[in-house]
Amino acid sequence: LHKVDASGIGGVFFTSSNEEIGSKFIVSNGNFTDFIQYSFNPASTFIMVEKNVEISIRDFLYNEGPTKIEFNNVYISNHFSKSPSIFFRSINFSKNDDTFILQDHGEIIINNSHFHSFWSCIFSSDCIVNEIFGTNDIGLFDIGKESKLIISNTTFDDFNTNGFRAQESSYIKISDSLFQSSNICPLIMIDANKNNCLGHYEINNTEFNELYGFEGSILYINEINNNTIITFNNSIFKNVVAINRGGIVYSESNSTNLYVSFNDCFFDNNYSYDGHISYSYSKQSEPYFSNIEELQKIEGAFSTNPTNLHYEIKCYLLDDYGNLCNSDYRFFDLDFLLLQNQILYFNINVNDTYNAAIVGKSLSYCLNEECVLPSIKSNMNNE
Repeated sequence: LHKVDASGIGGVFFTSSNEEIGSKFIVSNGNFTDFIQYSFNPASTFIMVEKNVEISIRDFLYNEGPTKIEFNNVYISNHFSKSPSIFFRSINFSKNDDTFILQDHGEIIINNSHFHSFWSCIFSSDCIVNEIFGTNDIGLFDIGKESKLIISNTTFDDFNTNGFRAQESSYIKISDSLFQSSNICPLIMIDANKNNCLGHYEINNTEFNELYGFEGSILYINEINNNTIITFNNSIFKNVVAINRGGIVYSESNSTNLYVSFNDCFFDNNYSYDGHISYSYSKQSEPYFSNIEELQKIEGAFSTNPTNLHYEIKCYLLDDYGNLCNSDYRFFDLDFLLLQNQILYFNINVNDTYNAAIVGKSLSYCLNEECVLPSIKSNMNNE
């Protein structure tokens, strides 16, 4: 089916209400392109079902109860909407959650399928504002507690949206799949302070190619705890770009190394302004990389927040890897005060105040990457 649009409540292709228990709707080997839903009311771009229907293949779905969803050998292309549109919605979620597949409880299985050209509500002025200010929370998948999302042998390309959101005890497994040629922000967001930024991820033999984001294009971690475990196994990361920091991973959490691991993964031609593979608070905040020694040979692959001063006549800010730090910092482990993006003030002091003191002005500044030391001397024994 090609070029089908609608502007009313319901699904563009199929709508069902109050069916008998055991009812089924099955589509096999489907090819659906250019489905557009213009309705401002609760609706879906493909199928809308209230309850009691088991659906084997679903495109854009609205469902009321626990269910099992299967996609097999499905090609879905060109999803657009006039306002934020849902791919699959479970009634228990807030109406403000705008995600292509939104599942509160149940199991989603996607196999041998292709998702192409998914753009989040590009016809809406609200979406343009959200994109500019980074407040767009529309994503590909959002699953609830104890839900499962199993993806295998599936391709996702040309999508402009967030990626995965998951709640506590939810499980996402991705195997033998491809994510390519897309703008993401980011693919996986982890924040222990948000209910839908948790979950357990297992990603095997999957390729990520030509993905573009702002920071941590594949994985952005604000805070992580034992409600989240993420494992990448034998996966490939090629031509992944982050405009700011952390081409693949951006981490602010001191616990990242406990719960995130990359095992036997391959990285090629990834780029970011700082940390082509990983940018983190410190070395201890990085994920575990099984081949870390090999990856550290890649120039600029790993970077951290400034952690120490190195000086001769002038002094410079260095990170945990000895890299010269850029002037726009996100974290502050030293006693710094950020005035502007390029000017930092710091204070020099001694840690043995009983036996030494600083004589002179101890306050100075860093401009860009260089720091100026004040004219001071150490007065030993307080003499």
